[in-house]
Amino acid sequence: MIPRKRSEVFPKRAATAVLLALSISPAWCPEAPVLERLQQAMLAPSLAMSPEEMIAMLARHDVRHLPRDFEVIAGAVNEASRATGVSPELVLAVIGAESEFQFDAVSNQGAIGLMQLMPDTAQELAEELDIPWTGPESLMDPRTNVTLGTLYLRKLLTSFDDLDHALAAYNRGPYAVFGNDPIPGGETAEYVRRVKELLAVSDIATPTRSLGPPTPFRASQFLTL
Repeated sequence: MIPRKRSEVFPKRAATAVLLALSISPAWCPEAPVLERLQQAMLAPSLAMSPEEMIAMLARHDVRHLPRDFEVIAGAVNEASRATGVSPELVLAVIGAESEFQFDAVSNQGAIGLMQLMPDTAQELAEELDIPWTGPESLMDPRTNVTLGTLYLRKLLTSFDDLDHALAAYNRGPYAVFGNDPIPGGETAEYVRRVKELLAVSDIATPTRSLGPPTPFRASQFLTL
């Protein structure tokens, strides 16, 4: 029997529909612990994604103008995902929201590359991983940028309890976000919304009057290590 890929066993569209029905507040639902465990199992990160699976995921959200060398980015995403335990879906969503897959993107604040890293932060991460650092131009290399950005993302996912705050900290800086406070509005709130949209979890996390407030997505749900 030929083993099937994880995505073929339980399609993500079906998981999304079921999770929407299970987004119930533990405060008033006696079955909440069981539902929460089921939610975590369904959202468990993929082990890896093929370039075709990545392109299909992004196309569902009208991300179609990808660079010709997208397979290089796909390889870097899977490599970084295996090394850090961060789901490739989340890494892709962050890249899409940060740079729209433009490896040479530079922000007004000086953030560089696919995952829009500040050079000072990237240099510290490079030293931690013993990756050669030749200056900010190192961040133009897709593999280096994704490797460092995914490590940084993992650090934030382990520092914050929920996905929203971890993403807000990635966008705004870890010292501008506090775990018990609402995430900053404006650009940061829009960034968090966009990443979750690319992850196809935004509608699950939307409160409804009939079901009450949903259980927040835990940051650990997007980690395998």
